[in-house]
Amino acid sequence: MVWPILPHPFWLLVLAPLAILIYPCRYGPWCSGLLIGVVWMASVGHWQVNWQLPHDEIVKIRQVTGVIETVVTDGNNPRFNLAVTSIDGRTVLTSPRIRLSWRMPTWMPKQGMSATFTVKLKPIHGLANQGGFRYQQWLISQRIVATGYVKSASLTTAHPVVSQRQIWLSHLYSLPLKHNAWIAALTFGDKSHFSTQQWNLIQTNGIAHLVAISGLHLGVVALLTLLIGRCLLWLVSRTMALSQAYNYRSLMLAMVVGVTWYYAYLAGFSLPTVRAWLMLLLLSVLILLQRVVNPAHFVLLSLGGFLLVQPMSVLSLSFWLSFGAITAIGFILWRWPSHNHNALSKQTQISAIVTPVLIAVKAMCILQLMLSLLMLPLVASQFAFISFHSPIVNLIAIPIVTFCLVPLCLLAALIMLIDRSAAGVVFEWIDWLLESCLNALPDSQNSALASVQLPGIPVIVWAWSLAAIVLWCMPISLRKKLCSSLLVLPLLSYALVSQNSKWQLHVLDVGQGSAYVLETQGKAIVYDVGNRFPSGFNMADAVLLPFLQHQGLEHIDWLIISHFDSDHAGSLANVLQGIKVIHFASNQDICRRGWQLNWQALHIEALWPPAESEGRGNDNSCVLRISDGQHAVLLTGDISGDVEKRLVKTDRKLLKADVLIAAHHGSNTSSSQDFIDAVKPQFAVFSQGFLNRWDFPRQPVVTRFVMSDVTLYSTASSGQISFVFDPERKQIETDRFRQNMLPTWYNRYLWH
Repeated sequence: MVWPILPHPFWLLVLAPLAILIYPCRYGPWCSGLLIGVVWMASVGHWQVNWQLPHDEIVKIRQVTGVIETVVTDGNNPRFNLAVTSIDGRTVLTSPRIRLSWRMPTWMPKQGMSATFTVKLKPIHGLANQGGFRYQQWLISQRIVATGYVKSASLTTAHPVVSQRQIWLSHLYSLPLKHNAWIAALTFGDKSHFSTQQWNLIQTNGIAHLVAISGLHLGVVALLTLLIGRCLLWLVSRTMALSQAYNYRSLMLAMVVGVTWYYAYLAGFSLPTVRAWLMLLLLSVLILLQRVVNPAHFVLLSLGGFLLVQPMSVLSLSFWLSFGAITAIGFILWRWPSHNHNALSKQTQISAIVTPVLIAVKAMCILQLMLSLLMLPLVASQFAFISFHSPIVNLIAIPIVTFCLVPLCLLAALIMLIDRSAAGVVFEWIDWLLESCLNALPDSQNSALASVQLPGIPVIVWAWSLAAIVLWCMPISLRKKLCSSLLVLPLLSYALVSQNSKWQLHVLDVGQGSAYVLETQGKAIVYDVGNRFPSGFNMADAVLLPFLQHQGLEHIDWLIISHFDSDHAGSLANVLQGIKVIHFASNQDICRRGWQLNWQALHIEALWPPAESEGRGNDNSCVLRISDGQHAVLLTGDISGDVEKRLVKTDRKLLKADVLIAAHHGSNTSSSQDFIDAVKPQFAVFSQGFLNRWDFPRQPVVTRFVMSDVTLYSTASSGQISFVFDPERKQIETDRFRQNMLPTWYNRYLWH
């Protein structure tokens, strides 16, 4: 998770035999296990990197054949994963995954279909910004080696085979149910139909674990299978004598493992499902071998087995949430075991029938409260918010989901094998029950006290806070607990606003577009907001708003639009809806030549367009110069070389800047040599998409900057680029997301 680079393969060849040699030593098993773990994970990492084909090779791929796996339907633009069996007619034994999108498909892809696609591929890549979703890391955790889109396709057979899971899902979505997306998630683990509002509801209320097929669901399936098996065995024993030559316990365990495996298959073998099934399999094997291990060793054995089967899952959040919750539950059960029944009965003077119920309720309350507290640092570090009502919601929701919704969903799935109309009736009951449950959630979500958004806080700070929580829970003296509270001070310090004189320019990675944030002393100016696409995906929700939240910025002082092309202003409506904007300016109103603004000890001046301009087109982009008296930044929009010549002629002295945002994303129609000579930048930045179709930045532009001894950065290769200006020390610091902010091997350019 933290390696900046993978160890060289030579060292893996050295560490593997060394692990065997040191095993007999005193601490050999521990050291040997550590070395084997390093060798295994690094080997898998090298395997993943070697599959990242260079662009020159990957563009040569024309046809791929494979089996369709997970399908995400998005209107007329479905996305799906393909397990590749052949590339351009050559058989591939390792079945790598590629993620494809298909605009206006001629037939709808379904899970289990085998087909041949004519595709255009490119190496995996994702936007890289603070506070944003790490798409490239997610792709690697899913073992996806390339992305692209379908140009044409044909089925390999006249009668395509569709998986049983897809058949059941298609039937479920065809039913006139209000909450079929929730039912599909609870029954088959399909969460592809959740809307953004539903995901916000799930996240705010902390119930994501309830809609993911995991240990809770597989535990219910295992328990029901065991009860049904015992009932069948009892009925058989009533009619005929059972042979004593067979171990019927082994038969029951085999049936439980088999049924839960089939249910895991219906759930799409998601990471939480595979983890839960492997733990169930390990438990069954230990029972058959009559081996007893303590809970800690059982969790470690499960963890080791899971990393052997799904090694890249260590990069996914669900891995840490799953095993973090299991570890927390084990700690809670150790620290607060159930009280003695007789003692509680004497204290409360209630009947023996009510006593176990009271104990169970009390244990459940302690478990849920402490689990929420122990998981808070992990959840807050990943989602940047704290939900205050989540423990109460889960305390009520978990019994309903465990004892009502999941059994009913399983019953409907079983009935679907026999009579789909009867299964539809059961699904209608589930739909009614879900309606009753979900109606209570929005009130708590919309409450101002329901949750609190947090700025981006380093993981190490949350780790110290977790250590403080654990120490407070330990049976130690009060003095030691008070001393452990000092570990929370780094977290509390993030509530203070910095008062230094430094200011920052953040060039956000928004693909082929522009979005910049000027930040100082807890205040911000935003210049351009990025694109919005027909599918609804937009850079405001994906990049800009998460970044502002990460920085702890609750409003925007000034929102300035250079011009209204989609790649600069497409997400404007989403920004205005998502955060408070105090002042607005654009090239169609006040952002004209001569407009000046003094803001937080910075002087901002508009150099273009002229006052008489209509404010339309690239050449009428709002050009801003931002200065603190020592350093300056020049934001140029999409102006062409003609405008640059006019600026050089009329405002040559004002053009001098340390940081230049290259005009028009590096197009050869801009960044003329005279303009570069007038600006004399120390740094130039290209805000452009990865492998964009215009081939920006163009090579002549790059050559001109290089010949002028300018340091060049690109958002496509570096992700977010931040410049930190210190007027007092007269220096500029640069931070690039892939190289400085999160310099891990799986966030780099893997195809180099």
